Amino acid sequence: MSLRMSRLLLLAVAVTALVAAGCGSSSKSSTTNPPAASTPATPSTSTTASVPKPPASTPISSPVMRTYLIGRYQQALTAAKLSTAKAAPLADCVLKKLESQGVKTYAQAKSAQAQVTADQRACAKQIGLR
Repeated sequence: MSLRMSRLLLLAVAVTALVAAGCGSSSKSSTTNPPAASTPATPSTSTTASVPKPPASTPISSPVMRTYLIGRYQQALTAAKLSTAKAAPLADCVLKKLESQGVKTYAQAKSAQAQVTADQRACAKQIGLR
């Protein structure tokens, strides 16, 4: 049981670190092209590549945002040595919570970091990660 708690703590730290890393300012223009339309709604299970940040104006309800979060959660789950199968349900839950709170864009989510972290924890517990 202690090993499981250690992994869950590592997951929480990894998810928070990944989200915080995605919140840093960037000198890149917000006109960065989103991923091509052929990008699958659920990315492959490979988590070795970094997940590119979406433009600040990306709507929370966008498939691009879902793909981004799934990729970030897959990285965090892999780092915590947990199955990545829960990445999509976790992303869906967090996005639903953000939308219900009136968050419309990636930029708004970045500015509400404490709320995003609380939502991630609640969703992790809801889907059985905690």
